[in-house]
Amino acid sequence: MRSFRSLFALAPGVVLAFAAATQTANANVVYNYTGNDFTIVSAPFTTSDFVSASFTFANPLPADLPFTEESPALIAWSMSDQIYTVGSSNATLDDASFMTNQSGAITLWRFDSIGPNLTIFSSNESVAFDDETYLTNPANGNTYNVDTPGTWTATFNGFQGGTSSSPLPLIEGPLVAG
Repeated sequence: MRSFRSLFALAPGVVLAFAAATQTANANVVYNYTGNDFTIVSAPFTTSDFVSASFTFANPLPADLPFTEESPALIAWSMSDQIYTVGSSNATLDDASFMTNQSGAITLWRFDSIGPNLTIFSSNESVAFDDETYLTNPANGNTYNVDTPGTWTATFNGFQGGTSSSPLPLIEGPLVAG
C-alpha cells in the first residue's frame, strides 16, 4: 500500500517535469549581438555608439551549422546603431547568415538591414570584421568599427544565457563569438 501511495506522491512532480521539458523544447530562442563602440564616426554618431541586433527563432540554431542564410527561419528581428532602430515592422532584412561550432555557438555571421534612409551591417565572415551604419539620406553620417567584433548571447524560454559561464539550455558550451 505504501509503494502505491509513494507512486501517487511522485506523479505530480513527474508531470510537471514533463510539461516543463515540453514547453522548453518549443520555446523561442533570441540571439542578441552587442558590438563594440564605433571607432570611425561622422555626425550624428559618436564613438559611444555601436551596432546591436536581436534575432528570434522558434528553435536554437543547430550545432555545426555551415554558413547559412537563416532569414526564412526568423520570427522577428531588430537592429540598432544606438541612434536609429530598424526591425521586422519598418525595414527589410537583406541578410541574416550564421555559422555555428560544435556547441551551437555563433562563430561567423553577416547581417544587414535596409531601412528608410539607412543600412545597418555587421560581418565577420571575411578576412576583416566590420560593424557599420550608412545613412543614405542625407548622404553623410557613416560610421564604422573595424576588426573588433562584438559578442553574442542568447535568451531561451525567457532566461538569459549563452556566455561561457552560463550556456544556453539545449546548446552546450559558450555562445560568445571567438
